[in-house]
Amino acid sequence: MSTEYSPSRRSKLSPESTYNTPMVGNFAESQNEVRYLRYLQKLAEQTKSGTQSVQAGEMFRTVSDQLKKHVEIISKFEIQVKAEAQKNEKLTMENERLKRELSNLQVTFSGTQREPADVIRQQKAEIESLKAHVGTLQAEIKQHSQSKKQFEILENKDYAKLASAYRTEKMQHKLKTEQLQKMVHELRKQKTYLEKMIPESQRTTTFMTSPESVAVPMRAEKNKSEEKNKIIIEEEDENVMADEKVEGQMEEEEK
Repeated sequence: MSTEYSPSRRSKLSPESTYNTPMVGNFAESQNEVRYLRYLQKLAEQTKSGTQSVQAGEMFRTVSDQLKKHVEIISKFEIQVKAEAQKNEKLTMENERLKRELSNLQVTFSGTQREPADVIRQQKAEIESLKAHVGTLQAEIKQHSQSKKQFEILENKDYAKLASAYRTEKMQHKLKTEQLQKMVHELRKQKTYLEKMIPESQRTTTFMTSPESVAVPMRAEKNKSEEKNKIIIEEEDENVMADEKVEGQMEEEEK
């Protein structure tokens, strides 16, 4: 180290504002060198500390950003967990509701399984009653036709009494026919109602017939019934014409 000290070197090593101690010989120069070295050491420590502070600040910001991202991810997970919990709660409620409905349906089904035997017996009784009334109606129609033929064959000159008796009997038969037709119509409605109450599978098992095999006789029976009704209407038209003919003959005889 040089023992000489120059003002130019002094200005470089220590600023006047900081190191303004008067220089006295070699001792003063040595003291200045020591102070300068301490200054450099302190400056180096401050620089190192500053660098570390900058690095620490950058690391803190990085960790803070990562923490923020983690917090956002955790928040999203919490929202998803809450949504899944609500969905599971709804599914649990729906499951319980379906269980109750299934239990009620099983009870109802068990009840319907116990009833069809009675319903089928009742339906058979109604069908037999319907057949009996139809038979009675057919007998009444046949008797009515026979009475009409008998009146046409009778050779009775008292046309007034004949026509009156004929009209009276005709009216009675007509009222009876209408009454029986109403009863048959009502019984058919009851039969249709009962058939709708019994499941088709049980109806097929009970009567050992398929819906197709049942439908054909029913259509045939319907066509037969319509033909009978047509015959009845034609016979009533003939009765009216016969009445008019008898009344015309009576008016001619009176003249």
